[in-house]
Amino acid sequence: MNQKIKDMRKMTLALNNKIENLIEIGKIESDNYSLNKEEYNPNELLLEINEFFDNKKDINGVNIKENIFLPINNILYGNPLKIKQIILHTYYYIIDKNKKGNLQLKVEHKIVGNLCRLKFYFICKNKKQIDYNSDSLDYQIIIKLLDLMNGNIDIKYIDNEVTELQVVINQKIINKYDLKNENMKYISKKLKNYYDASNKRIIIFDDNREKTSILKNILKPTKADISIVNTIDELLYLLGTEKTYDLIIIDDIVTNIENTTITNEDILKTCNSRNLKKLFDYEIPVIILVTKNNKKLEEKYLKMGFNDFIIKPITYKKVIKKFKNY
Repeated sequence: MNQKIKDMRKMTLALNNKIENLIEIGKIESDNYSLNKEEYNPNELLLEINEFFDNKKDINGVNIKENIFLPINNILYGNPLKIKQIILHTYYYIIDKNKKGNLQLKVEHKIVGNLCRLKFYFICKNKKQIDYNSDSLDYQIIIKLLDLMNGNIDIKYIDNEVTELQVVINQKIINKYDLKNENMKYISKKLKNYYDASNKRIIIFDDNREKTSILKNILKPTKADISIVNTIDELLYLLGTEKTYDLIIIDDIVTNIENTTITNEDILKTCNSRNLKKLFDYEIPVIILVTKNNKKLEEKYLKMGFNDFIIKPITYKKVIKKFKNY
């Protein structure tokens, strides 16, 4: 009886997915899917995509490998929501064809004139080849969205065991001086009211260099003086110099790569604002990045002496909302 209920639930979910996909296709075909363009930080988009893939690890028997994202040093103009939809539908299209396999997402970018060419590589290790399939609703949505955004898709089968599905989308690069087109029509606001922190010094502390680099790029438009440290020794050294700092952002899971006898708990006890004030004789606000929305964990960090917390994934708006309080 229980198995029948489970089977019925699976069938219902599958049917709902098909209905939602058909509605989505209908919206695109009826031109209700307007291409609303905006300025955005591409590193925030990559973090959201990475978070989605992290949450999908080992689901449906597919082993999702570590994803590779290189920070992008530009503010872009385009439609990040449509990009996310393309990536998600590509994921579901692959999962439907790639049972019990491995999947890795690799993102590259290339600057071509005033465009940033985003390349999303879905690398699938499975002897069953993934090919173009116009009967798939996910594939139909991908094609229609790519047509809308002048993007393209390419599928290669390598050495009879690896399928590489590549999605390419161009987005315009925006800078402070690109405010009008050749006809002098107003096309963009000045970098969308980015918070000016040019008089602030910030330290980002995490042992993961890739994550610190992405966070630094998210905060780059603020013009803050940003320092990155990967060990507690580096942090304490910086704080011991003549410079003073306005904010420290620390991950809640940090290992000391130079001294493994120092635990994560030891690092957090040392690096909270209350303890740093005792060590350096001035107030340094410390915000901790929390892995999950866990009230007990959040309360623990506040009691430990941290000023505030931000729930991952990290976005520009989340950080600036907290930063303005200090």
